[in-house]
Amino acid sequence: MLRMSPDQAWEILGLTPCDDVAAIKRAYAIQLKAIVPDEDIESFQQLRLALNVAQSDVRDQQATLDQDDVKAGQSGILHADFAASALQSSGHVDLPEFDRAEVSPRAIALHKLLFGNEYGETEENGANAIVRDILDDEKMHELSHAAAAEEFLAGILSAAIPRSDSVIKLADDEFAWRDELEKANPKWFALGAAQRLSDVECLARLSKPSHQWHEAFQTLKAGPADDLPYHERVKKGGPVGVLVRSLRRFNPGVEDEFDPRVVASWLPYAPIEPASDIQEADGISWLGWLFIGYIVLQSFWIVSRL
Repeated sequence: MLRMSPDQAWEILGLTPCDDVAAIKRAYAIQLKAIVPDEDIESFQQLRLALNVAQSDVRDQQATLDQDDVKAGQSGILHADFAASALQSSGHVDLPEFDRAEVSPRAIALHKLLFGNEYGETEENGANAIVRDILDDEKMHELSHAAAAEEFLAGILSAAIPRSDSVIKLADDEFAWRDELEKANPKWFALGAAQRLSDVECLARLSKPSHQWHEAFQTLKAGPADDLPYHERVKKGGPVGVLVRSLRRFNPGVEDEFDPRVVASWLPYAPIEPASDIQEADGISWLGWLFIGYIVLQSFWIVSRL
């Protein structure tokens, strides 16, 4: 097994020890261009090991820093305690309690925009601008700063749903929160934002006329089952009931978009099991493809008989 000291790793990368993750990746990419991995496997393995060792060295350095030096407030972010408190109290946090954390002006401004009495286009644009400013900060290359920023944003944006929908999407481009739903050990603080991204994606799919559950979605939006004649309820009740069961299991946030009384009126028509394809791509359903396959086989059979 290859072994390498941090000093050797920095030397191979052509860098002096630093905590700039982006600089480490750039140095790795530059060195990689001079290697043909298939022809020089040993050099490639050494370079890859140097990358891992250097990144590990940065993490070790950050872990040993004094806590006062890595406080989120000093990094231009709100103290990490704020994120946890915001998540627990739906964002309505008494900011003066966090004076000790040296709350940054832009963090306070973001809180005021997301939880103010009004939230229109102006406030939404302002919130996006603040988050973009946080993400573009040169200190995002520092692991401690990036971690504090991610936890703060995940907490406050999750607490501000649905106001924060567009801002969550912006932050997801940086942190890839949506992928946390697929992980065995996800970041707990990002799950609220991740689930909301999934819910918004589901709503967008269901709103497309080409989606196989679009008609059921429109029926559910139109009102309670009791508003329809009996024969219409019988005809539409099955698909709408399946949709309700499916949303309840896979995208509960989408169900929250509807009046609970309307949802309850369609539940008697719902089967026990939900549909697993509520988030599948638009287009022809599996029954459609089965029918097409049958027609194709029939055509081959007829041609073979000629």
